[in-house]
Amino acid sequence: MEVFQMAELIGTLGPDTLAGGRDDDEIRGKDGDDTLVGRGGNDLIRGGGDRDLIDGGYGRDSLHGGGGNDTLSGGSAADLLDGGGSTDTLNGEAGADTLRGAAKGDELSGDGGADEIHGGTGLDLLVGGGGSDVLFGGRGDDTFRFEDGQGRDVIKDFTDGDRIEFNIDDLTFADLTIRDNDAGDAVITWTANGNAEITVEGVSANGLTRDDFVFGDG
Repeated sequence: MEVFQMAELIGTLGPDTLAGGRDDDEIRGKDGDDTLVGRGGNDLIRGGGDRDLIDGGYGRDSLHGGGGNDTLSGGSAADLLDGGGSTDTLNGEAGADTLRGAAKGDELSGDGGADEIHGGTGLDLLVGGGGSDVLFGGRGDDTFRFEDGQGRDVIKDFTDGDRIEFNIDDLTFADLTIRDNDAGDAVITWTANGNAEITVEGVSANGLTRDDFVFGDG
């Protein structure tokens, strides 16, 4: 049996561009504004202390931004994206991804696939995208954004100060149907997309008001 050893690429204290190959790679950026690309294989990529751009590529990748305001993109498989301690932008892209923000206001988008998204402790924006996603805002006043083409999503921890935002043309509060499921959780549907729904765990239908929602018209 042929065994492939994970290749290791390590950056410098300045800005670097590092790209893996078709097999499994470990890439570390250190300091500087780095561009780190995994390409093929199941890669482990770690940014450093500055503004990094990290792209997993193909395969099941584990991406870690570190310090600095980083942008992470998962690629085509089921990836783990961990932003780190600053204000980060995470895009899961295709596959069933896990996204984790941290202490500051992050923007986390699952895109395609059934994703699990954790905002962390800041004022975060969570966007499930296509697929049936599970959303944890965490501490802080978070915004859960829903758009055309989404699936059946679950908000696990909606609290006072959080908002449900619809980025859907012409949709208004009057277009929503809000009812309780058998567990007593609010379920939100709307006529423009009969396949989409949002379950808000721990909150009843009567516990949601117009003030909990944001629409394209304000």
